[in-house]
Amino acid sequence: MLLKKLKAGNILNLSETVNIKSGYVSLPAGQAVGSHITENREEVILIIKGQAEVVCNGKRVSAKKGHLVYIPKESKHNVINSGRTRLEYLYLVSMLQAS
Repeated sequence: MLLKKLKAGNILNLSETVNIKSGYVSLPAGQAVGSHITENREEVILIIKGQAEVVCNGKRVSAKKGHLVYIPKESKHNVINSGRTRLEYLYLVSMLQAS
């Protein structure tokens, strides 16, 4: 078992788990994390505060507090703070086993 205080950055990393990584992101209004690719990973984003626009492989969705967004493996995605206040979210990434 592991207990950690929530702060911006990585929460869990692969040295602490078998195949899960997680983190907490806090973005000012109008900012984005930047496009990146999940590669051989699945990702779940849980919006804690604010409003986001999530772009995944060219498809856009709006998400707000309480929404969960699933990002499949091999997906190019970006999270943008589309609101007027700070956006806060947790992400969980599962490293898939090679087949």
